[in-house]
Amino acid sequence: SHRLARRRRVRLAELVDESWIAADSSGDDHLLGPESVRLASRPRVDFVANGWTEKLGLVAAGLGITLVPSLAAQAARPDIALSRMDRQDGPPRKVYAATLEGVARPPATDAFIQVLEETAGRIRVGDAS
Repeated sequence: SHRLARRRRVRLAELVDESWIAADSSGDDHLLGPESVRLASRPRVDFVANGWTEKLGLVAAGLGITLVPSLAAQAARPDIALSRMDRQDGPPRKVYAATLEGVARPPATDAFIQVLEETAGRIRVGDAS
C-alpha cells in the first residue's frame, strides 16, 4: 500500500521522510543501511532488526521500509513490494581479487584480474547496466 510500491526504480531522496528499518550499525549489515547511501539528510530509523527475515517481517507489517541485497530480496514474501534503488543512490562498492602469496598464478587468474581492472576502470556511478 506504499505510495511508491508500483514503481520499478526509486530514488532514495523520495524515501528520506519514511520510517526506516535498519540493522545495528555495529555489524556487517550496516553496509545496506540508510547511513551507507547518498541522502541529503539522515533518514529516521524507527526499528533496528538483526536479520533479513526480521527486517522483511517488519516491512510486511507496514512498519517501515528497508534496503535488502538482491539475494535477500529473492526470499521476500509475495505481499512485499520490491523496487530497485536508483544506481546513483547506491553506496560505493569495492571489489577485491585475493590470491595466494608465493604461489604461481595460473594464466586464467591473471586474465581474470586484468578483466576486473579494465571493467572497474570503465564503470562510473550512475552507469546503467
